[in-house]
Amino acid sequence: MKREQKNKNSFLINLFLLLTGAFLFASSHPGLFFKNGNSYLAFFSLCPVFLICKKNSTKTSALWGALYGLFSYSLFAFWLFSYEKTAFFAVLFLCALQHALFFAILSSFSRLTSAPFLAMALLWPFFEFCKTSGELGFSYGVIGYSQWTSDFFLKLSAVGGVWASSLFISFTSAFVSSLWDNKFFFFYSDSHLKQTTCCHSYKESFFIAAFAIIFLLFSYPFIRLYEKNLSDTSPCKESLNILLVQNNTDSNKYGIDVYKRDVSTLMDLTKKALLLHPETELVVWPETAVVPPVCENYYSPKNSERKVLIEELLSFIKESNVPFVIGNQHRENGQDFNAALFFSSQNQNVVPPEPLVYAKKHLVPFAETFPFAEYFPSVNKKILSNARYWARGKNDTLFNIKNISFATPICFEDT
Repeated sequence: MKREQKNKNSFLINLFLLLTGAFLFASSHPGLFFKNGNSYLAFFSLCPVFLICKKNSTKTSALWGALYGLFSYSLFAFWLFSYEKTAFFAVLFLCALQHALFFAILSSFSRLTSAPFLAMALLWPFFEFCKTSGELGFSYGVIGYSQWTSDFFLKLSAVGGVWASSLFISFTSAFVSSLWDNKFFFFYSDSHLKQTTCCHSYKESFFIAAFAIIFLLFSYPFIRLYEKNLSDTSPCKESLNILLVQNNTDSNKYGIDVYKRDVSTLMDLTKKALLLHPETELVVWPETAVVPPVCENYYSPKNSERKVLIEELLSFIKESNVPFVIGNQHRENGQDFNAALFFSSQNQNVVPPEPLVYAKKHLVPFAETFPFAEYFPSVNKKILSNARYWARGKNDTLFNIKNISFATPICFEDT
């Protein structure tokens, strides 16, 4: 009876840690709970994770890790459901697998070292790097991104990447976890865990604090060097006055009437803005602002509504006498690309359209592309075929105005 009560308490405290961890993770980022995120909560967000992995067996940690992946990303990436339901559930499944594996790894490492929380803190940025890489890479949710409003962490990330910010946050969570460790000790029945002592826990806390301080001391000269390079860099002799135009439309609605309305809205907004800001030197429209492929429809022999729409668009761009970057479903060799098109009257590439094109390279898994489709062709074709799936771009493209070169990462690529 006594053992059953301890097991029940163990389950309840694990559940509490799971829900708390999911809430802290989601709240650290802009989203459901805080419009701009609460960056301070990020420093405690990994405490429940580390405590679960420290206090449970490898198998049990893997189970709680899968549940953590499901709950945390349900709260964090809730917006994906309205954008693409298939992608939402695919991401949850992927995150469940990733976190199950990594929780098991953290739990195993916690038993191989006398400083388990320090080991887990050092491993966390490595996990984030792995989950953002490759065909299934999903960059949303890196804990370092929660510090996007902090000048210090922006500089730290400029020196060591976002992983440096994630490492410092994981140090903080590990330090708090090591101090809190003994508070949850009596809920667990594992005899191995009973060997933990308050003295040992505080000893590890000291080591974690020391590592964090050394990390900051090591980073500080590089941050100062980065600041010096910024101050020593000559100001750019050229500058650009950029006009950003964003319409409010439903990306799930299709058809020529919708496309005509959206382009008309963007042209009207641009006209009004150019009157207010005649100094504008570049106009930027959003991702897939113009859905019908510009080049294909312009050169089409059919006198269709789409062709007329594209002709009106190009005429407007030419008459505006300002370079444009527009999002477009660009079609080339029978493949559709999520692309940015650069038009400039000075380059005489507006009419006929011969724009510089950047095609998106890093596509959103399951929303814009089906990963490893070549290994599952029947699944990709029959079950997961989606009109918004894109071909993957292969080349980087630089645009140039007044000897100022710039690139256009699209949506997911910004992460």
